[in-house]
Amino acid sequence: MATKKSARASISIEAHLHPVGDLIRGWAGVCAAVGKSRVQLWRDIRDGRFPAPIELGPNSVAWLRSEVDAFLSSRPRRTYAASEQNLPAAKVGEAA
Repeated sequence: MATKKSARASISIEAHLHPVGDLIRGWAGVCAAVGKSRVQLWRDIRDGRFPAPIELGPNSVAWLRSEVDAFLSSRPRRTYAASEQNLPAAKVGEAA
């Protein structure tokens, strides 16, 4: 029992070491920042693909903004090649 309490205390201390502006608070905040649902994020956390939350209290969690930003930076970007298919057709009578 003492181990569980000390683990929680150390997590709370870790959260207080970071300024409030460096935290994304709550599931709604992190879901909005990443563009994924809570279920998708929970699966990614479980599988080690997304940083674990910091427990602020019994019903309150937060993520370090730097870790979330690092996750977003690691994601591949889609590139779209400009082609004539994607260009709008010129209207009759318009100069090209």
